[in-house]
Amino acid sequence: MYKGTIKLHRQTKGVVGEIYLTMRLLLLGHDVANTNFTVKNTANYDLLCRKNGEGKAYPLQVKTTFSDAWRVGMTHADFITNGKFDEVKGRKNTEAKVQCSWAFLLVDGNELKPDITIFILTRQQVIDLIVTSEYWYLTDNGRIDPNVSEKGDVGLTKTWIMGDAGKSTGKHNNVYQNPLAGITLVDNWDNIWKD
Repeated sequence: MYKGTIKLHRQTKGVVGEIYLTMRLLLLGHDVANTNFTVKNTANYDLLCRKNGEGKAYPLQVKTTFSDAWRVGMTHADFITNGKFDEVKGRKNTEAKVQCSWAFLLVDGNELKPDITIFILTRQQVIDLIVTSEYWYLTDNGRIDPNVSEKGDVGLTKTWIMGDAGKSTGKHNNVYQNPLAGITLVDNWDNIWKD
């Protein structure tokens, strides 16, 4: 967990992640352009990357957290119709939101000695993780939990990004069956180049 003494604005945290990831990609010999330097905030991706400076430029969404969870820019309402989980609606909304591979940066340490872990997921891995975890979160007992606000943010936990199962809250009876179980995603740079 990040234990810095300086309070950073959410947008500043995002910039930290984008700049750090840009540096890492450049050191690996890839071309990188941050699209947010020229546009206020590009929808659906933050960086454009070319593998070893050749061929097609691939978009990459960057999500940075200084805690144990990442917001994905969706709400529970994106998955609920008439008080019930709607997988078709949820998957359609998720596919519209997730247009490319995503890099999840986990910042630990402090401002003088940050420790940053990078998890890189393909577009399909992100979609599957969001849809299955939201289904589990909303319907663990077979129905929508009446205490869940449809306005609440959809988030992904460090546990899920690492491919582990587990309970996110004490009110869930079943263990989440993670579609990423057994997959190594830390510094998985090849996932950037997969459509």
